[in-house]
Amino acid sequence: MQVDFEGDIENIIFSEDGIGHLVGGEDWNLGFYGQTKNGGQSWSFDSLTNKKMFGLAVQNDRVIIGGIDGKLFDLQGGNWIEQRTTEWGYIRGLTFVNDSSFLSVGGHAYRQGFVNMIESNFDAKPIFAEDVEFSDVQRINDQIYLAAAYGTIFRSDDGGASWQYTSGIGDFFKDILHVDDENIFAVGYNGLILKSEDLGVNWSTSRRLGDFSQADRLYQGAVIDDQIWVVGKDGLILVSMDLGNSWEKRKITNSKDLRCISTSSTHIVLGGIDGFLALLEK
Repeated sequence: MQVDFEGDIENIIFSEDGIGHLVGGEDWNLGFYGQTKNGGQSWSFDSLTNKKMFGLAVQNDRVIIGGIDGKLFDLQGGNWIEQRTTEWGYIRGLTFVNDSSFLSVGGHAYRQGFVNMIESNFDAKPIFAEDVEFSDVQRINDQIYLAAAYGTIFRSDDGGASWQYTSGIGDFFKDILHVDDENIFAVGYNGLILKSEDLGVNWSTSRRLGDFSQADRLYQGAVIDDQIWVVGKDGLILVSMDLGNSWEKRKITNSKDLRCISTSSTHIVLGGIDGFLALLEK
């Protein structure tokens, strides 16, 4: 399946009501949002801006999107509200803290990393800054949040108010995947996958880092029934059926780079560069 817009699909989320959301675009030309109500079999799209969108968070009927130059779009009641934070970097990751507030993380060119708390009036309060780019942030519970970043993983144990380094190091981490409290994974761009069994305090190696020139480039993971799937370059899919103890390589033939993965009640949905979108029956 090829979407109607040029550009890359960077993130996909299916909410509890079965509605799917995706975002992407071209860096300096287009930012788009897509929605499906039939498990990913057909999509409607909105062209929102001239900058690519990366971050995506969904809670109830509210959708937040973030992208280049600190742009944020908030879908409430069927209408988009556009805002811009004081950050000129890329907003890469978003997660809700409560019904009215959410965290945004990002950076630019491996550096200039930030964590901001965005409140109901779109007031962006700087929480944490470090000279490494952030890629993703995930809520583990009311107090614990984890963030993937260049070279390391950060952890908050006070609702996102403060952040500390963890033992998770060794790659440009792109995604945090929360299977359950004893099985949390961090996905690294160069093929390293780390696992935590204590809510992100300590990390061990689930999959080793490859040789840099030959590494499997990885982007995002998802829990598919009782399996863990991670997608990457040239249609690569890694699958673990034993909570990260071993990984099986699969591949979508003639696929572009896969940037994101999610699951509906009927399909596994994969998104990639150049508008590539694939559906696999569950």
